Amino acid sequence: MSAGPAPLQTLLVGQSGGGTPVINASLAGVIAEAQAQGVTQVLGMRYGIRGLLEEQFVDLSALTAQDLSRLARTPSAALGLCRHKLTLDTTLAAATILRRRRIDALLYIGGNDSAETTLALGQAVAAAGGAVACIGIPKTIDNDLPAMDHTPGYGSAARWVAAVARDLGLDAWAMQREEQVRILEVYGRDTGWLAAASVLARDTAADAPHLVLVPERPFLEDTFLTAVERQVARAGFCSIVVGEMLRDADGGLVGSGDAAWRDAFGHAETRRPGAYLRDLIQQRLRLRAKDDRPGSIQKVVADDASGVDRQEAWELGRAAVRAAVAGESERIVTLHRLGDAPYRVDYRLAPLTAVAGKVRPLPAEFLGADGQPNAAFVRYARPLIGEPLPERWRLAGRT
Repeated sequence: MSAGPAPLQTLLVGQSGGGTPVINASLAGVIAEAQAQGVTQVLGMRYGIRGLLEEQFVDLSALTAQDLSRLARTPSAALGLCRHKLTLDTTLAAATILRRRRIDALLYIGGNDSAETTLALGQAVAAAGGAVACIGIPKTIDNDLPAMDHTPGYGSAARWVAAVARDLGLDAWAMQREEQVRILEVYGRDTGWLAAASVLARDTAADAPHLVLVPERPFLEDTFLTAVERQVARAGFCSIVVGEMLRDADGGLVGSGDAAWRDAFGHAETRRPGAYLRDLIQQRLRLRAKDDRPGSIQKVVADDASGVDRQEAWELGRAAVRAAVAGESERIVTLHRLGDAPYRVDYRLAPLTAVAGKVRPLPAEFLGADGQPNAAFVRYARPLIGEPLPERWRLAGRT
């Protein structure tokens, strides 16, 4: 009879990329499950993979259940973050540190770039004859990772965007005699998942936002201006949500800004499409327009985070530990949807190669012929934002 995998003595966990309202819930889930599995020591690396290269570790083994509960409700990343791309030399150096420090498992919480890092480390360790279980734990408010139904962080950010889009729409109605167009620019990088979420608080098709612009559909200037003009003529105002990486018919970024700047993984700087649309509307249509760009607020507001999102993030952390204990490596834990009525998921494993460096766009079936998020998208996304949003009372349309 096989003795099975050796028990884990030392587990190392890190966080990478951008923060989310629930990334710390995954960290708390890792620690809780490691304690339950009898892992001797849980170490956290400070500032992601940089902390591994610099051997900046913090011992998390003795955190209490009360500590973990508070950690799970804390936004951004308690261990610190980075966007550091490994080279061949630093990959080999990191693998050497893992072996020398006798790390049995490396769990890395992040997006597609972090999956790439985890995969490179797993391959380097295996090539050197080591036995470190390298497991990825997904997170990103952008919801753009392949091989899974959705990502932790998206549900909470989607909830926030939906609430803000609705409330800005009410203000846009109130201000229509002074400002006829209101524009909200949201995160999402190369995909429109987050911008699409702005429709989730609408009660009727006439509610704000009236136009949602996503990078999956090319921005056509004249078509857009016609739609804005018609909406203002019909209702007196127009509420617009735009994703930060809006693209034209040639694939170029729409807007103004430093498009030449790229991060370590080659991602372009956003070009401020909201400001561009504001100026375009004012110059071409002679309507007063205002743009709002909340920026990092979208990924750190945790007080009204989705309870569904937080629980799933916690469970993914636990599932990653179980995968490491079972001897898995070069894998990422994933969410798989079992049903919508009631909403149910389970937790599975996928190869890191399915996620590393890859992007999942908003699928065509979630957009109508007009390019707007449709009922299929709402059915997909609404369970992820958790409990119903607080109701608002509308005088608009009643008189």
